[in-house]
Amino acid sequence: MRMSSSQLCSVIITTYYRNNDLKRAIKSVCRQTYEPIEVIVIDDSGEAYAQEVVNGFDVEYIAKDQNEGQMAAWNTGIEHCNGKYVQFLDDDDQLTPLKIEKQIKLLRSQNEVGVTYCGFNWESGGSNDPTMHGEVLPEVLTLNTSPCITSTMLIRFDSIKPITPLPIYTAATDDVVKIELAQNTKFEFIDERLVIRGEGDDNVSGS
Repeated sequence: MRMSSSQLCSVIITTYYRNNDLKRAIKSVCRQTYEPIEVIVIDDSGEAYAQEVVNGFDVEYIAKDQNEGQMAAWNTGIEHCNGKYVQFLDDDDQLTPLKIEKQIKLLRSQNEVGVTYCGFNWESGGSNDPTMHGEVLPEVLTLNTSPCITSTMLIRFDSIKPITPLPIYTAATDDVVKIELAQNTKFEFIDERLVIRGEGDDNVSGS
């Protein structure tokens, strides 16, 4: 049963055989200036591969019985989260310390906005800055809206709950989430790079 909280932010980290990256992702959440935060790690390996990593952190760990893909893992995380705000985090991405604090402040100041996002720096160099905002469905349908990706987004639970369970796709998962959200709420951005973006060689959203 979902417990309500007017302050809590739920960070849902999905992971699949990337323990070193996962550890860095969790540490980046632990460094957030905002509180309270709960961390939910969904291990999609089918064999509890990340158990050893999460044992060192105060997180809720859910090991799936079989690999079902990122969207199914997100659905599992949403089912277990208790927060008013939801942050999806890929296991190879990291949040800078002020990320959640700044985005929650924006959402609290603009009640009509259900999604806020930011820019990011690539881990290996380079960056990507935000531009789109408001009613963004036309832009989202172009499938070319980076840096608006799930790791840079912070979402009101009340905005994502009506579109769950998320439809299951095996690729372009970020785009599916954005299309669903853009039909129901407005987007706004913070013009700062608040995420460090990894460059894994199995990037699902680029497939």
